[in-house]
Amino acid sequence: MKRIFEEFYNIVDDNFNIYALFSGYEKCIPLHKVEGFRDYFLFHYIIEGKGSVTVNHRTHNLEKGSGFIFPPGERYCYQSDEKTPWIYKWIGFSGSEC
Repeated sequence: MKRIFEEFYNIVDDNFNIYALFSGYEKCIPLHKVEGFRDYFLFHYIIEGKGSVTVNHRTHNLEKGSGFIFPPGERYCYQSDEKTPWIYKWIGFSGSEC
């Protein structure tokens, strides 16, 4: 299976109370895993497939039609399924009104 990854960046104007930083699309490979911390909000919407999200030591199994969001400074980990990996879109955003 081939990984497909596209990401688009926004020119940020700090005068706005909420603004998009970037957005993207990914067709994940089996067991694709991402973990870490961010200094902005990150939202994913699952178009196809299955996987798991772990936040605060709790794992949630998510599939098509679900979404997940990580606030700044929170440790996260997410991984696509081995047999039916995710296809998802995401947006990173920030601002004082988030």
